[in-house]
Amino acid sequence: MSTEVRWLEVELEVLAPQADDFSAALFEIGASGVQIIDDTAPNVEEALPDAPPPRHAHYRGHALLVATFEGEVEVPTVTRAITELAAELGVLIAPETLVTRWRNDTGWADAWKAYFEPLQIGRRLWIAPTWRPEFVPPEGALVLRMDPGMAFGTGQHATTSGCLELLVDEGIAARAGGAVLDVGCGSGVLGIVCAQLGAGQVLGIDIDDAAVKATLENALLNGVGPRVRAETTPLAEVRGTFSLVLANILAGTLEELADALLAHTDRGGTLMLSGILHEQAPHLREHFQARAQAAGRRLDAVGMRERGDWVSFALRVT
Repeated sequence: MSTEVRWLEVELEVLAPQADDFSAALFEIGASGVQIIDDTAPNVEEALPDAPPPRHAHYRGHALLVATFEGEVEVPTVTRAITELAAELGVLIAPETLVTRWRNDTGWADAWKAYFEPLQIGRRLWIAPTWRPEFVPPEGALVLRMDPGMAFGTGQHATTSGCLELLVDEGIAARAGGAVLDVGCGSGVLGIVCAQLGAGQVLGIDIDDAAVKATLENALLNGVGPRVRAETTPLAEVRGTFSLVLANILAGTLEELADALLAHTDRGGTLMLSGILHEQAPHLREHFQARAQAAGRRLDAVGMRERGDWVSFALRVT
């Protein structure tokens, strides 16, 4: 006898310019998928035939976000987390547009795949979904084929693409050579690219079992499975140091983890930080410099990418 699987769906409206960034942030609080529907979305009616109509904005200057949360979740906990996240990021959500419902149909949860096309990032990296086997990359391209599953990370968000450009176009991944630690690995995009470019061993850690599963599966898809591990081990319990430490998470979490991130970076190694809004960057830089100085270490900037409202930067740790 089959067991019915259901998930919580949360619908809300935000200003259109905030839609991409806020949808990415929703994954940080446990969303397993987020769809963005606005007046520019292609084939909305075809891809999302039962999409609810806009409640107030009619998409003019606004976007409808539909987020799914799986597992044993409670409505008050999820809605509270969303409103707190919105307050932290300065995103305005009108309370009357925050609507929840339980669903158990699979078509809606997979509809986002219609919008995940092969994506070029920087000069030579292409990310291609596994359900697009007909895609033929240009000669000389570095190709990452992937299925994010229920984990966050397809390379489309500015925080991830900024890191990928630093890793590939600026040669940071190729220079790392040794062991790489990817904190908050999501679907494994960053760590797998490092393995493709020569990293000896990659360890991805994430609090979400779905992220661990997606990372391991995507590593196998790209022929680097033996060199990529993924687990839910907390950062404080990870042993050893790494030539490259990646942390594409929200700024508040980066600040909390500063000492641990620095401690896990080899002297002469590189620490890459992302998930940082422009206005948060100066404070975060000062915080990391202060924590490094307290530990008898020094930080030097070796690369930065700005994408929209987001900043990604790489620091040499000596």
